[in-house]
Amino acid sequence: MEKDSLEKSGLDLLRVICSAALDKKAKDINILYVKDLFKIADYFFICSADSTVQVGAITENILEKTHRLGIRQIGIEGNRYNQWVLLDFDNVIIHIFYKSVRTFYDLDGLWKDAPKVKLEELEKFNNEAKTSDFST
Repeated sequence: MEKDSLEKSGLDLLRVICSAALDKKAKDINILYVKDLFKIADYFFICSADSTVQVGAITENILEKTHRLGIRQIGIEGNRYNQWVLLDFDNVIIHIFYKSVRTFYDLDGLWKDAPKVKLEELEKFNNEAKTSDFST
């Protein structure tokens, strides 16, 4: 797959993930472009929840919406206790934190050199895209 189509598919996937997370009231969303710093993925999607129940709800909604589009994660960790759930979608890695756990591990600080993707940029991309790899 060419770089442009890989990055486009990553942005398409981020739109789906962001929408699903916001549907369940995810907080403090931070999207990082980590490709130049971390060769395994292009983007980190990091968000917080006020309870472990909400962490689970965000996780389930992301999985439901991506599965409905035929997109499957290649890995999932932490969903037993819902303190920190990691979903691996290859070029996008999702971190869903119970808020105190996010503060403790400080991934945002650890990856502070990674450029941030603003939610407005995802919306702009959405409006400019004529077709989507993940449209239903």
